[in-house]
Amino acid sequence: MPDPTPETPTVVVDLTTGQAKGAIEDLMEAAGSTRVINVEISRYEAKLAVVTGFGATTYAWRSGQVQVIDSDTAYVGQAIFDPRQTWPDDIASLWEKAAQVSGSDTEQKLQMVDYDQGAVYICITTNPESIPVFFTPTGRLVRALDPASVLDLAAALNEVAPDGPVVRIGISPQGGVWAEVEGGSGQVWRSTRDRQFPVRHQMRADSGGLESFDPDPVSAYGVLTAVDAVGAQLGLQDSTWSVEVRVDKGEPCLFVTMGARTVRASLAGVILE
Repeated sequence: MPDPTPETPTVVVDLTTGQAKGAIEDLMEAAGSTRVINVEISRYEAKLAVVTGFGATTYAWRSGQVQVIDSDTAYVGQAIFDPRQTWPDDIASLWEKAAQVSGSDTEQKLQMVDYDQGAVYICITTNPESIPVFFTPTGRLVRALDPASVLDLAAALNEVAPDGPVVRIGISPQGGVWAEVEGGSGQVWRSTRDRQFPVRHQMRADSGGLESFDPDPVSAYGVLTAVDAVGAQLGLQDSTWSVEVRVDKGEPCLFVTMGARTVRASLAGVILE
C-alpha cells in the first residue's frame, strides 16, 4: 500500500505582528468588493463585512484561508470605506499603544467601523473589558481628554464647536466638553467629546429659549481662569466643578458651578457676581 499523503500543517499567523494588512487584502480579493462596512481583527483571525444588495456578507481569514461566515453584522446605512486606502503601515504599534493606554493586552480585538455619523475610526478593546482605545483610520491615537488642561480643552472646544453660532457649551472633568446648536423646534444638536471617546453627535430634546452666540471668543484659558477664581473665592479649589456657557443679559457668560454654588463670570474669567 502506498504511504498516506501527509497532511499539510496549518500555519498559524499572529496578526498583531504586522501581518494584518495581507489578511485584509486576501479578504477583499475574496469579497471582490470595496464596499466595506466593518473590519475586525484578533490575534489569529480577521473578518471583513461588505455590502451585498441590501444586506451584508462577512468573510473570515484564518491561517491564510478565507471563507464566508454567518455574522450579526448588517447594513443599516453606515459609512462604506476601503480600509486599504488608509490602513496604517505600522499596524503592530497600535496594539502596543492600546495596551499602554488601557493597561491590558488580554485578548485584544481591533475593529474599524463607522463610529458616529459616518466618521470611521479604529478601536481596540480587550476581554475582560478595559478602556477602549481609539485611533483615526491612519493610526493616529485619539488621546484621552483632560478638560482641566488648557491645551486639551482648547483642542476639544475646536472639535465640538461649529463655525456657526451655538446656543450652549458645557465643560466638566467628568463629562468632557460639548456644544449645542439649534436643531429645529424643541430640539438641539449636541456634539460631545468625552474623556476617552472621539466626538459623537446626538439630537436632544430641549425647552429652547436660549440665544445663539459666536463660540470663537470662548477660550480654554478664560474658562479655567474662571474656575480657579471661583474656587479661590469659595475656598473650594479641589471641589468638583462644571462650566456652562450661555447668553445672559445679552452677552455670553460663563456659569461656573462648584459644590452647591454657581457663579457668573465673563468669557475672560472675571467673576461678575
